[in-house]
Amino acid sequence: MQMDTSTSYDAGLLASLLSQHHPAQQASASSSSSDTANGQLERRAEASYASFNERFQVTQQRLFERQYSHIYFDRLHALKPIVLKRAQDRWTKPAAGLPAPSFVNQLVHLEIGRRCFAVGTLYKEMTLKPSILKEIAEERDLVPQPPRARYTSDDDFIVLEDSSGRVRLGGNFPSSELVTGDVVAVLGTEQSGGEFVVEEWLMAGPAPQPALDTASRMRGDELDPHVAIVSGLELGKSDQDPLALELLSEFLCGNLGGELNKDLAASVVRVVVAGNSLFNQKELEEASKPKYMARNAVSLGLQTTQQLDSILSNIASTCPVDVMSGPLDPTNHILPQQPLHRCLFPRAYALQTFQTVPNPYHVAVDGVHIMGTSGQPIDDMIKFQIGDDRLALLEHTLQGRHLAPTAPDTLACFPLNADPFILESSPHVYFAANQPEFATSVLKGEDGQSVRLVLIPTFSTTQTIVLLNLVTLECTPVCFRTIP
Repeated sequence: MQMDTSTSYDAGLLASLLSQHHPAQQASASSSSSDTANGQLERRAEASYASFNERFQVTQQRLFERQYSHIYFDRLHALKPIVLKRAQDRWTKPAAGLPAPSFVNQLVHLEIGRRCFAVGTLYKEMTLKPSILKEIAEERDLVPQPPRARYTSDDDFIVLEDSSGRVRLGGNFPSSELVTGDVVAVLGTEQSGGEFVVEEWLMAGPAPQPALDTASRMRGDELDPHVAIVSGLELGKSDQDPLALELLSEFLCGNLGGELNKDLAASVVRVVVAGNSLFNQKELEEASKPKYMARNAVSLGLQTTQQLDSILSNIASTCPVDVMSGPLDPTNHILPQQPLHRCLFPRAYALQTFQTVPNPYHVAVDGVHIMGTSGQPIDDMIKFQIGDDRLALLEHTLQGRHLAPTAPDTLACFPLNADPFILESSPHVYFAANQPEFATSVLKGEDGQSVRLVLIPTFSTTQTIVLLNLVTLECTPVCFRTIP
């Protein structure tokens, strides 16, 4: 059964429904079936589950004296053979009136006037990008530049670099569409002034995708299984709508509305809470500043964390719940963010159906590979752009086979031995959470890949969650707005 494009519940009707129902009591639950306290949800759909989050778990000793350059070298080493093969397939044949270009393995061997192609990592030189010099200015009581929403300016330029050197790029090269950290191949000619004039360029393209058996996920006459994804609950926010939160909890527990809503709630096999579950005004102010200007934020109130624990334990008593870390949550700030500590959720962690997970996040539910982040890579990449097409940036990370290309330049990450954000396979569903509004599209790859791209809206401002159909991979926003 298919839902409308958007579902919005009437506040007055739901208020009367809430007066008739009570929140489900905390109880043990399994992923196969659950009974609510008042018996309204008799059975929940089943779904297999596999986690692939190990690579985002930082288990090694966290030594921050390491340099970050080896992350770029590891990224280039991993992606260069893939990009090079695509470049050779496209460019090694002679064009009309032109000889076949040759491949230059190291940029230091580029020759003036020689038509060739090379592979390297992009770096965007941006005068408005934060730098350590601003920290020195602040310490000397000089007025530092204010934080900026965008780093773009007319003076920006882009260079290609590898372990041997770097070269400035020009010509037919859309620098506004690319970001620092992208691994690309460029075809062109180096000029006498030192600039490499680009004719064409390409990226790695989407990674291979696991096979998907649609027939095995069909449920006969029952509703298709769904995964509910919500982000930005932001408990503790002063202008939050508490009724919307209660409606969300009641809906997921199967205590809200008529039989259609209850059947739909029963079809939800897992709930993913994708970051920013807690809100701290001080933390938000610090997050908007360059990292060198950030100060330690004040602690969250005990009442706020207890409220979140209560909501999540109610939902987990009827359905499996995964809680991701986000930029406003009380965990490490740099990527990959580690799972929130279990001491924050004493009630929820008493249930086997509840767990905290890292950010980024990668699981397979009913064989559908779902991958996503709490939104930091997209929020950081948008600062390099002139436009505001966040879905295009989400697709860009798949085309470049990298979850967070701007890390560690402007997006903080651990100085790990290897780059954990390289995509070795394409998911079936790929989301970015804590975004201004809901949006979705489908990316089609050259080798038959099909990836559902989703922007998950911030719940505290939109009162909207997203239901993902595990059979059709269609996404439906469900709105719980109660304030006109």
